[in-house]
Amino acid sequence: MEFAIDQALEIYSGGLGFLTGSHMRSAHDLGQHMVGIGMLWKLGYYDQGRNEDQTLCVDWQQKLYAYLEDTGITFTVNIHGADVWVKAYYLPPYVFGSAPLYLLTTDFAENDEVSRTISYRLYDGNTATKLAQYMVLGIGGGKLLDLLGYDAEVYHLNEAHALPVAFHLHNDKAEVHKRLVFTTHTPEEAGNEKHPFDLCLEMGYFGGLSKAVVQEATGIYDDSFNLSLAALRLAKGERGV
Repeated sequence: MEFAIDQALEIYSGGLGFLTGSHMRSAHDLGQHMVGIGMLWKLGYYDQGRNEDQTLCVDWQQKLYAYLEDTGITFTVNIHGADVWVKAYYLPPYVFGSAPLYLLTTDFAENDEVSRTISYRLYDGNTATKLAQYMVLGIGGGKLLDLLGYDAEVYHLNEAHALPVAFHLHNDKAEVHKRLVFTTHTPEEAGNEKHPFDLCLEMGYFGGLSKAVVQEATGIYDDSFNLSLAALRLAKGERGV
């Protein structure tokens, strides 16, 4: 969801970003075979300034990065019954000394304005927009790796934002379980998202899987779908930081 690779690449907000950024830099230094998938946030998190009376204010400004490469790869993710186009950009390792990083955006001409806003703001407050972001990151990230020809042995989730990749991969629960690793960053209930199960289903969060299949795979039968709990139950390995 966020990577603090360098201060010049403003696609992060805080601790999660710094951990993932450090992970990417360490993987580069150690020569590990790893790629990262994130979102190219048009407006970042936010910019902070001061008004004339010295009170704090926030602003959102478009971010432009000349060093990102357009891969030319586009594909669709079905969100709420409509195909949303996704484009992939690439951050080469030599720019900041990190493992290869692909960044996804919906902000281009093939999409309507609502679809373009999916990749505007990191941690958007609107529930539907937030779920759409997770779908682009998870399902879209899985599709991108397929298109690039990667046959990843392990999919590592830093927090549960990209959980839809598990449903993209789903043939059966055992197959997902062999390939998914999950790192959670807080035991606080407020830091572990829940969303209405039926809204997730309606939006296509589960990649076309039926409610019964998702319930059986995750063991969640409540009206609210707990993202972190689902990730813990689907993963073969769990970590806490």
